[in-house]
Amino acid sequence: MSNNYAILRTKKIKSFAALAAMTAHWHRTRPTKNADPKRTKYNRIIHGNKSPYIGVKDLLKKKGITKLRKNGVLAIEYVLAFSPEYLKDSEGKYLPDCSASTILAGSRQL
Repeated sequence: MSNNYAILRTKKIKSFAALAAMTAHWHRTRPTKNADPKRTKYNRIIHGNKSPYIGVKDLLKKKGITKLRKNGVLAIEYVLAFSPEYLKDSEGKYLPDCSASTILAGSRQL
């Protein structure tokens, strides 16, 4: 029996500085000690804007929001990770990437 695992981490992002830092971390535009730069190409953003900083700024502007609460939450970062074995088929080949529509369709059924 294998010991597959899944990790779901959430984090509240409460400032534009934190949002910009998160985006830079995702895209590896700043040094990241615990990340192998050769594996960055395997990272996927499955829902939302590829630049959350720009996406949040645009959405606030579109909604006419100019002032935020002092402790307000701008975004919630979700990181979903699986054991490699969970992502392989019965022959040991990696399964194809899920699309955002697949993820969203599945979440509607929860």
